[in-house]
Amino acid sequence: MRKLNPRRKTTPKTKDEEGLRKFVDEADKVKQLTNSAGWDIIRRDCLDYLSQIASRLAYLNPSSKEFYEARVLFIAADKLLNLVEDYEFNRKKCLQLLKDLQNLDNTIVLDVDNE
Repeated sequence: MRKLNPRRKTTPKTKDEEGLRKFVDEADKVKQLTNSAGWDIIRRDCLDYLSQIASRLAYLNPSSKEFYEARVLFIAADKLLNLVEDYEFNRKKCLQLLKDLQNLDNTIVLDVDNE
């Protein structure tokens, strides 16, 4: 986490809200990628690539270099495919956090003095 500049007059709450809003904006831009034909091509090719790796993986020796490389490539391609969904999931979390920050009257503060 970034440290706040002590000379700056913003509070951590404001800084957090700003960061959350920025992430929501960026996640919206990432989601727009799915509306392009290019994303459909990348998705199709990654799914084919994953299928090819998965069909080979069962025949490789688990302690071999080829198995390790295939596993790493599979994880990388899978992550690329799920990247947009990851941004959308985190976008929804950010929107909920922003809603909670704006509705502090509805927030229940826990009493943790052990009594």
